[in-house]
Amino acid sequence: MISYPCPGLPVKESFEARKGAIMTHMQASVLMVLVVLARSIAYLFSKTLLGEVAPLCLLALRFGLAFALLAIMFRKQLLAASRAELARGLGLGGLLAALMFCEMLALKIADITVVSFIENTAVVLVPLAAAALFGVKLRASSMCCALVALGGVALLTVCGTHASIGAGDGFAMAAAVLYALFIVVTARFSRACDPIVLGVA
Repeated sequence: MISYPCPGLPVKESFEARKGAIMTHMQASVLMVLVVLARSIAYLFSKTLLGEVAPLCLLALRFGLAFALLAIMFRKQLLAASRAELARGLGLGGLLAALMFCEMLALKIADITVVSFIENTAVVLVPLAAAALFGVKLRASSMCCALVALGGVALLTVCGTHASIGAGDGFAMAAAVLYALFIVVTARFSRACDPIVLGVA
């Protein structure tokens, strides 16, 4: 497994090498399924709450409660974290905040099913983002999948019930791009930095 260097840590000494494997492949797969379920439920709650609460207020509440809870649970890891790890965690937090703000605006304007579909095209945008940012070689199959998925988005948003791309669709597309960037950058940082610190900070 390739380990990317993290400022403040020796290049040859990754986080995985220092701490060992955090979880098995099966555990990671189960966790991913739970994350998908949680995201699906979050769409419904967000759409409902946006009828009563402004997007920025909702984001502040969600981020504040999440940080307070996780900071208490993982306070030892936070206290032992290096400045480089905290800085990268804050950077990821800023990227996530921008992503979630675009998502909130999209949900407030557009239909929840359209927003969900468009935003989850981030899955096929990830290889493109990895190739653009870190020079990862892109396979022909990945490019074909990306084109097919983007074609589906176009059919849904432009050729479906809409005559053109609306503001909600645009915000959802922006969220999808930011989501792909967030996944790629998180994967790179977590190779050498403590994933818990990255997630909490």
